[in-house]
Amino acid sequence: MPLALRLILAPLTMPAKIDLETLKSKGRAWQEEIKHNFPEKSHHEAVEIMILFALAHVRSFDVKEIIQLLNLDPNPDWVFTKIYNEGYKDGEQKGRQNGRKEGAATLLLKLMRRKFGQTPDWVTEKVTAANLELIEKWGDNFVFANSLDEMFAS
Repeated sequence: MPLALRLILAPLTMPAKIDLETLKSKGRAWQEEIKHNFPEKSHHEAVEIMILFALAHVRSFDVKEIIQLLNLDPNPDWVFTKIYNEGYKDGEQKGRQNGRKEGAATLLLKLMRRKFGQTPDWVTEKVTAANLELIEKWGDNFVFANSLDEMFAS
């Protein structure tokens, strides 16, 4: 197997559970090997492929940690960096939306238990499955509702 290919595949030789210092040390060594064995114009691509292999193999770290641990300065033009940045931003936004939805559902269920007593399972299932807009609508209804049926009325 050619040296360049062995080097690119090096992250796959690591144990799946690896400590931070060992990973840092290996990352520095791999980058030095890349500098010596790849043409300068290919350095970024080689490192990018190594990052992908490291991510696929070492599941205990996320993308940001791998980049930091290997002491990399991601090039904004890398396909990997573009995909990562887009995925990270999308994931972050979805996470915030899910957090707001879950928080609203939890609060509404708690208030319903206080006002109406123990709620049936179907109520919990309905509220936790609903989108944020519907939960907020039920929250508005809750203020004046005298029963669960009134609260869930359109």
